Order: sequence, then C-alpha cells, then structure tokens
Amino acid sequence: MKKILIGLGVLLVLVLVALFVISSNLGRIIKASIEKFGSQATKTAVTVNSVDLSLRSGSGRVRELQIHNPPAFNGPAAIRFGEISLAIDPSSVRADKLIVRSLRIADGELSLVGGVQDNNLKQIAANLSALAADAKAGKTDPAMDPAAKKKLQVDELALTGLKLNLDLSVPVVGKQKASVTLPDVRLSNLGTGPEGVTALELSEVLMRSVMNEVIPAVTKSVAQQTGGSIGSGGQKALEKVGEFFKKK
Repeated sequence: MKKILIGLGVLLVLVLVALFVISSNLGRIIKASIEKFGSQATKTAVTVNSVDLSLRSGSGRVRELQIHNPPAFNGPAAIRFGEISLAIDPSSVRADKLIVRSLRIADGELSLVGGVQDNNLKQIAANLSALAADAKAGKTDPAMDPAAKKKLQVDELALTGLKLNLDLSVPVVGKQKASVTLPDVRLSNLGTGPEGVTALELSEVLMRSVMNEVIPAVTKSVAQQTGGSIGSGGQKALEKVGEFFKKK
C-alpha cells in the first residue's frame, strides 16, 4: 500500500488540483477550489488568504494556506504554508501532461499535537487514506477525478524553512514541547518520462524526503531537553510517529 500522505502531500494535491480546475474552467475561483477540495480531502477546514495566477505567463502564488486541526485537537493549524509559488508551461495546460517548471514552498509549519498513537496529523492522514481507498473504488466526487488523474512533470521542487512544532505526549519521556527546523528539501526532474506522475505520486516522493528528516530531528530535540539520551523506550515511541507514514 502506498505511503499515507499528510502535510506536504496534502499541499501538493490541493495546489495542483486548484491549478488544473482553473485552467479547465476560468469561471472558478482558485481560492474557493482549494478550500472546497482541501476540506473534502482532509475532513477539516482548509483556508487560504489569497491566490494569484496568470495563465498567460504561467505563474502563480498561494499565500497563507492553512489546514486546521480536526475537531478533537486544539492549538494552531496542523499545517501552514506562508507562500507557495508555481511556474508552469502555459502551452501544456491542455496537453496530456502538465509541465510544472517549478514548485516552491516556503515558510511552512507542521504542528504535531496529541500522543504517539493518536495525534492531529495522524487523523488527517487517516482521512486521506480513506479518500485514497474511495478513489480506488471509484467513489470520489466526480469533480475531483480529472485533476486526480492528470499527469504532471515537475522540473524543480523546493521546500524551504519548514518548522515542526511539537506538543506531544511520549511514553517513558512524558510531555514534550519543541520547535525543530527541518533541512530544506530540493527535488528535480520528477515525471520526465512519457507517463509523468500524478499529484498523489508526487506527494509521496516529497513526503518520503521530509519524513526521513522528522524522527532524527525530533529525537535530537527531545534528548537535548531531557539532558541526554531518551533511552531505547523513548526512541521506539518516537519512531512510532513515523511508522504510520511508511509503506506497508
């Protein structure tokens, strides 16, 4: 089964869905499209401050995209991205494969709230997993199908300045609060073959790169706060946060 998508995976799907929708129907408002389909996908509120897109130049910008917490969790938005900038090849909008020259995501925050077994990001991931199962069974909203099936090529993808905020109860270690800045992620030449990639496949690649950095960064931060090693029990507990996002 494919890796469960959260956070940045959600972001890619929302932005690329919105871009395809607006290119197919100029009467739609991109901001409303992101909020509508994003909320359907995550089963929680998705909000956007503003969106600018010029099909003539192929450039676009999304500001302050937030995926809010599921009802059972308090605190700031589960996922926030200050700015997402896109550059596409306008001539590819109606082609079989949409060419994305660059997708740059800056000033982002993931806020992990709850416990190792039950937390806000895990709930969002579960909602997305259910959506993926529905899509496979042909049960999704027909309005989402064209974008979900659209093939993509992304020449450059950059994620910079991503911060992970923790408010997490960890067995053995206890309650932990921390903010960890993750290393930048830069990927290139995705979907260059004839088949391209879908938004979900692209999201999976990005999530794998991000999750490779999350557990080491969190473990180091918690160890510093506790004055040394967190021990094997605490290490295993933290690793369980990442297990949910690994392939099975």
